[in-house]
Amino acid sequence: MEQYKEDEEDEPVYLVDLKGTVRFPMVGEINLENFTLRQAEEILQNEYAKFFKEPYVQLTYKNKRVILLGALGGHVIPLENENMDLLEVLALGKGLTNESKAQNIRLIRGERVFEIDLSTIQGFRDGNVIMEPGDVIYVEPVRRPVSEALRDYSGALSLLISLTTLLLVLQSY
Repeated sequence: MEQYKEDEEDEPVYLVDLKGTVRFPMVGEINLENFTLRQAEEILQNEYAKFFKEPYVQLTYKNKRVILLGALGGHVIPLENENMDLLEVLALGKGLTNESKAQNIRLIRGERVFEIDLSTIQGFRDGNVIMEPGDVIYVEPVRRPVSEALRDYSGALSLLISLTTLLLVLQSY
């Protein structure tokens, strides 16, 4: 696996392997698993302080994302920082529409499923959680059985009406 590459802005990109280890120039391999960005920056600043006076390290997420499904369509929303909450992710996915149920949102995080109700103030306060990489958000669509049935069976209904009309025309002769 490639450990280092340049991105489109010519900034260095260091990849974290599955064990949480990253290989940096001069300081070598460092395990950054279970650290926040700020904690990882402090660790790297301490390591680079052995070589430089008052080093400055800035880390960013590049491939952390959340999947948004259901009434809002399918979107992959990148987590631009580690404090993005549910409302920010929904807003980036074009927000809740009239076709979505704000009272029935599911957050799937690993093996756990959380039910979130954004239709009330209390549900809004309780449900606005910080997103984690790999979260899946499912917003239940509003069901409209009559219009859905018409859409599903419109071809058969059109054929039936056409045949009935044809029979009526033929009988009138």
